[in-house]
Amino acid sequence: MNSFYKIDYYIDLTPRQEKYKGHTHECYEILIFLQGDSEYVVDGILYSLEPYDTMLIPPGIHHQILHKSQSRYERIVIYFDSSLLEFCSKYQSIFEKRGECKISGEILNKADFLSFIERFRAYTKNFTTSDEPIMVSLIIETMYLLYNASKALNYCVSSEQVRAIISYINKNFKHELSLNDLAKKFYISKYHLCRIFKAATGTTVNSYITKKRIENVKILCQTGAGIGAACDESGFCTYSAFYNAYKKETGKSPKEDLQKGYGT
Repeated sequence: MNSFYKIDYYIDLTPRQEKYKGHTHECYEILIFLQGDSEYVVDGILYSLEPYDTMLIPPGIHHQILHKSQSRYERIVIYFDSSLLEFCSKYQSIFEKRGECKISGEILNKADFLSFIERFRAYTKNFTTSDEPIMVSLIIETMYLLYNASKALNYCVSSEQVRAIISYINKNFKHELSLNDLAKKFYISKYHLCRIFKAATGTTVNSYITKKRIENVKILCQTGAGIGAACDESGFCTYSAFYNAYKKETGKSPKEDLQKGYGT
């Protein structure tokens, strides 16, 4: 098998959501988010994004960027296949053992990552596809910094709780699901539930559930389902509730987007 490496530095001044379909691929991906008004969905889990947050996507995992507005979207994206990990196998753990797909920019800033990114930008503006040694060295250095940052992460009990809550929501969002239900399930108060969830994810519990349901409607519509059926299947109690949630989230009516093949 031939080795595959690719590094892209992208700027999209007015990103349109329909250009950014949900997808999977056979290689590893590192996305370094530099600027934008966006969120990221990985295997059904929604992540808020701040500058220099870095997403780690293993092969075969469904993922998608979600743009909340048409603000300038800037990022660095690195792709490589498993052959690269033969030379640095311990770095594979950042994709497969952390239990999360994001390392925050705040943590990376403490690992001298930002100065590296500035140097990275300078390289990527000038190198060509024939500069394979430079590409490989940049990718390995990126993983080295991410690996060191990931080792420094100390997850507290509340973040472990949030991961369990997210996992439960992802499995049950198609059914009626309230704050009371979740609080009883995890033996915590509604206040504590809301506080730890907001602190860990940057969004509220109800907002996460709604976005998860909207995301599922989009996926079902892409596979040919009607909007009404997709709405029912995704846990919305009425079409009116779905319509209002969709309009609030996207600024458009469902028919404007979903009937023309809106990307998931």
